Amino acid sequence: MRKSIFIIIFLLCLCLPRIFAENPENQTKTIILSPNLEKTVFLNTEYTSLFRIEIKDKKPCTPKDSISVFYNVSKGDFTMQDTFTKEIGCTTSAGTGKLVLTAIGNYTLCGTIINSSVAGTYPAVSSCTEFEVIDTSATSCDLQLQIKTNQTIFYQHGQSIEFKPELNNHTFSFVIEYWIEDLFGEIVKPKINTTNTNQKSWKTNIKEQDRVLFLKAVVYPACNDGDYSNNVAEEMFIVTKDETATELFLEEVTLKDSSIKIIKITPEKASFGESVNTELEIYKGDTEKYSISLWAEKDGKIISEKTKVHVKEKNTRYKLTLPVLIEPNCEERIKEGDAQLIVEGLGLKEEKEFVLEGINTKICPEKEEKSEKSGKKSTKIEKIKEQIKSANQSVSLLAQAEQSPSLFTTEKIQKKEVSGYEGIVIYESVSEKSKNVIPWVLFIAFGLLSLVLIIKGR
Repeated sequence: MRKSIFIIIFLLCLCLPRIFAENPENQTKTIILSPNLEKTVFLNTEYTSLFRIEIKDKKPCTPKDSISVFYNVSKGDFTMQDTFTKEIGCTTSAGTGKLVLTAIGNYTLCGTIINSSVAGTYPAVSSCTEFEVIDTSATSCDLQLQIKTNQTIFYQHGQSIEFKPELNNHTFSFVIEYWIEDLFGEIVKPKINTTNTNQKSWKTNIKEQDRVLFLKAVVYPACNDGDYSNNVAEEMFIVTKDETATELFLEEVTLKDSSIKIIKITPEKASFGESVNTELEIYKGDTEKYSISLWAEKDGKIISEKTKVHVKEKNTRYKLTLPVLIEPNCEERIKEGDAQLIVEGLGLKEEKEFVLEGINTKICPEKEEKSEKSGKKSTKIEKIKEQIKSANQSVSLLAQAEQSPSLFTTEKIQKKEVSGYEGIVIYESVSEKSKNVIPWVLFIAFGLLSLVLIIKGR
């Protein structure tokens, strides 16, 4: 019995130090205070990150600890002193004092922890650094300001717009003033000054159904900027309360931008050898490009003829229904599954998926009974031919349609034979038809001339 009690006491003596050490409340933590200023700072510029504070061996970084610091800046007979208190987890440097100096020269910055929620002896040993204040107001420079936003021109009411000022040169100190106003100069977001180029944001808030706004900014550098014309930047954006208003603004404001949209593919599940109809909505803006190409791909390989359409009128919306003839795939070299319908033109490219299921046995000779070859095959080809011809006539405009010439064109080789079709012509141009008529015209003309000569000879 005594032996068992002795063993238990011995084990407790071994475990207690480890349990005590692992308890966060009993960990030894050290606070490190170090100056955060650069060795060279600028005259008449505000600095708010004078120190870096770190609590060593603190895990996790919650809850936060309160730390109070006394600091002073001195140069000869000049002395400035102040205090600040920060709530920190493990580390911080933001909001650790404030400094604006109005005279050049060499200064000394010192800081001391005078109180903290972390156990220790305070005031602690001071931490100091030396730095120089310089005047760059006479130094030549050329700062250029830009604004980068996070999205397109349109934002829904209540959505945040994120933006970031960008400068071509960070050598000199600067102040960027930014704000948001409407078309009439009414301030929506008050003017704010910043001394950094970190990302900012504003949660959109309008009372109207829609509103055009401008994000504006001006940079004031601490140097002799020889060109102030590029110190100003602005970005326009539009806030709306519904999607319909966004679409209306898109038509009115972005006339120079072209767009292509695939509305519908019919059928969504097609067979090899069939014609797939595609409904398109195309907006041509202020561009000289006019050709639109349409084709199908499977695993990165083209599996159809290319269909082309020309849109000539600028700032015009077109609504088209165009066919694409899928390869018969009689030899089953192409696998079934997802395929892509691709539209390219006006410097844009759009695609939409559809499904290919099986081979059309009425087109592929080896997939149908011999007794059905002669009749049904030619009937199917005629149907496809009629689909393409009818698609040629279905091109319509949402806007100035009646002003445009015929829009439907095909590839440069107009007369095209399809593998397995025994020479059936899919499309024959007017010039090709004319070539076929010429021999008959010559024969009839020769006959008439001979008849006239015979009559005169009598």
